[in-house]
Amino acid sequence: MITDSWPGQARTLFGDHERFEQTYFSTFKGMYFSGDGARRDEDGYYWITGRVDDVLNVSGHRLGTAEIESALVAHPKIAEAAVVGIPH
Repeated sequence: MITDSWPGQARTLFGDHERFEQTYFSTFKGMYFSGDGARRDEDGYYWITGRVDDVLNVSGHRLGTAEIESALVAHPKIAEAAVVGIPH
């Protein structure tokens, strides 16, 4: 969680500030939560380690892996499905 803002941080979503606050500030009151995981090394540098949820970004669309799996198994010839993101 980030408790201090920085110059490059988004301040709102155009035309929908309420959604911006709900998305990024409601999980932990008063703290910015992007859903990205990170760690701080012994020199004080932060390293992004990936997402803390199952959301994939596909061409700018945020898709949950469970949603994709559900759509796949809805097909009569598919019994089980697993969706895993890979870096590219």
